[in-house]
Amino acid sequence: MSNARRNFVAGIVTLLPVVVTIYITYIMVNFIGGGVGKFFKKFPYFDKLPSFVFPVIGLIVVLIAFYITGIFATTYLGKRIINMGEKIIINLPVVRGLYKAAREFSKALFESKTALRKVVLLEFPKEESYAIGFLTTDKVWEIDGEKHYNIFVPTTPNPTSGWYLIVPESRLKFLPFSVEDGMQMVISGGIVISPEKENIFHHELFEEISKTKKKKE
Repeated sequence: MSNARRNFVAGIVTLLPVVVTIYITYIMVNFIGGGVGKFFKKFPYFDKLPSFVFPVIGLIVVLIAFYITGIFATTYLGKRIINMGEKIIINLPVVRGLYKAAREFSKALFESKTALRKVVLLEFPKEESYAIGFLTTDKVWEIDGEKHYNIFVPTTPNPTSGWYLIVPESRLKFLPFSVEDGMQMVISGGIVISPEKENIFHHELFEEISKTKKKKE
């Protein structure tokens, strides 16, 4: 019986990362390439292809478009045209706010090597429920004399979506984990964590729960 259990666990450990990777890839392909892929259904012969092919075609087209745009954006002419386009967009009342936010988010996510800086534990989404979050910037908000931090709480197993929170320092517990360790915990739903870090996490969690209960008493 122990051999059967060991083989079963070994199978889960082997296949689960593959399944999670395929699932996240499937979500990204459908999200990014789905809309573009539908455009190709209007062309002759393409309508005879299986439906699952179109998101893949759309994703390939989008990636090629990103690459070509990147090449163009690094040239002198490309920089001039992009700067002119940005000046026009920034002068538009409503659009400029959305554009600036999207531009800064893109730079932080893809150009900055420290977009996510530290791993934190916080009470979310309700009392006595806790979540793993990430400090997104060193900028500190002073509200009523207390420091507040910008925190991103990702979802499981797709960490590209989540919640942006401004949390007071007293409600945060900074964990001695790397961003990679924290992200592995989130994506795996707490399954992937070393025994050493698991002990640290349990200690920090129980300490935070005890501190919260004492405040309420």
